[in-house]
Amino acid sequence: MITNLSNSTLQILTLTFMGGLLAAFINWATCRWGYRKWSYSPWSKPAAGSLPRKPTDYIPVVGWFGLRRDSQVHGSTFWIRPLVTELVWVIGLPCFFFWEMQGGLVGFKAVPEPAWGETWFWGHTILIALMFIATFIDLDQRLIPDWITVPGTIIGLVIASLFASFRLPEVASQLKLTPMIENLTFMSPDPISSWQTSSTGCMISLFIFSVWVFALYPKTFPNRWHPHSLIFMGASMIRIWKRKPLKVHRYFRKQAITMTMIWVVGILLLPMAWRLLPENIDSLFGAFIGLGFAGMLVWLIRIIGSHALGQEAMGFGDVTLMAMIGTFLGWQAALLIFAFAPFAGLIVTIANFIFTRDNELAFGPYLCLSSLGVLLFWSSVWGWAENGIFAVGPVFLLTVLMMALVLFAVMLFVIRLAKEKSYQKTEEN
Repeated sequence: MITNLSNSTLQILTLTFMGGLLAAFINWATCRWGYRKWSYSPWSKPAAGSLPRKPTDYIPVVGWFGLRRDSQVHGSTFWIRPLVTELVWVIGLPCFFFWEMQGGLVGFKAVPEPAWGETWFWGHTILIALMFIATFIDLDQRLIPDWITVPGTIIGLVIASLFASFRLPEVASQLKLTPMIENLTFMSPDPISSWQTSSTGCMISLFIFSVWVFALYPKTFPNRWHPHSLIFMGASMIRIWKRKPLKVHRYFRKQAITMTMIWVVGILLLPMAWRLLPENIDSLFGAFIGLGFAGMLVWLIRIIGSHALGQEAMGFGDVTLMAMIGTFLGWQAALLIFAFAPFAGLIVTIANFIFTRDNELAFGPYLCLSSLGVLLFWSSVWGWAENGIFAVGPVFLLTVLMMALVLFAVMLFVIRLAKEKSYQKTEEN
């Protein structure tokens, strides 16, 4: 592992090289994973009218100065964002590594064990890379592909099942000379219970996992719900398996096969994990609770907002994105991320308007920037929220959350009525 390298200069050089490779992958994925395919990355096939690639084009950061020659094909400023992305990762990845290893997540109040620091570093690096890709594609095309969120969620669950220290940390005691670091559980800051390690916890995890698969499974929702709506939806899920020549049918059938395989593998492996990895159950169960809570929260807001406004208030990609983030960071962090998202949205909207003059923006970048902020300032955020929010207990907290959702629906409905009334007056005049 990197921490076994005796020379810190070699560590920095290795991490710098890895940062360049990761950033090059992010730029390539941004080009190829969206609905529309772009070809400005040096790792993509050149677009029509572009000059042939040069060996220097593949060098991170430096190569983009040479790729400026394609400005007539992709636009005069196409190269700036990928260049800045690679520069951020080349510089930021070594800094992020030493920040994690020295206890940045706990405000440098204690130094974690090397194994803990490395687990946090690799897991959070994967999450941040996926959020970069989701943000850029959402900015460009107003969508978040399942290619990002589905593998990302699975990766988060696998890491949580293999490493008990993967959950976000807190300082257990600051009164001792050597403060101890503990990982948050799904009950934090309350004491952990033992029922999640039993078959009950396994069944809850299987239920959350099955709902997640069902939500991603291709199907047709009825325009209006009636007694036969579930039959209609079930029939649409079965019809997908029929062989049809159209490309869209082949795409949905491939998606149905993939999600079915994921579900079958999941229901086979989850009971095995509960039996064979008892020391990691707290981490794995916390990941499932984070997945279910974060996805459910955004899904409810999407449904409430769509009905209250009479139009789609949030894309389903935002639901799967938040579920992925909750898998990595847990439900407590997911709640804080959603609370801080409007403030992050203000920053993103202003920056996007300055550079593109576009005042409309999808919700995904808000969630990603808020997630990054909560992660980097986790020590301060949790120190404030532990006693100020989560100490009231989960039942009271969920009650307040449900009341907030109801008030949110009422507010949106009033806004809708005001807009309709204003539109009617404009039509009359």
